[in-house]
Amino acid sequence: MVLIMVTTWYPLTKATEVAKKYIEVMQKIPSDPSIAKPLVTAAVSPGKDGIEVISISEVRKGKYEEALNRANRRMVMFFGIEGYRYEIKTLLTLEEAMPLIGLAPP
Repeated sequence: MVLIMVTTWYPLTKATEVAKKYIEVMQKIPSDPSIAKPLVTAAVSPGKDGIEVISISEVRKGKYEEALNRANRRMVMFFGIEGYRYEIKTLLTLEEAMPLIGLAPP
């Protein structure tokens, strides 16, 4: 199973603006379990440099391109919020990664 992890960072002073935008984004592009199953909807960690939020979704087989497109479309909607940054990563499970180096997972 392929995972998509989205990490976002933004200033503490933008928390309310980001939260309102998040509600808008999720109404316009809601989760679709037939494409990706949310494993971590939003794990929030405030710190001295701002707020970090991580979300992780398990992509359904054959739906990677569609899931990645949805994640990118969501993130574009946050453009214009000063200091908002994001990163989208594709992750493999241990069972998928180990055979790439010729090993069997435990």
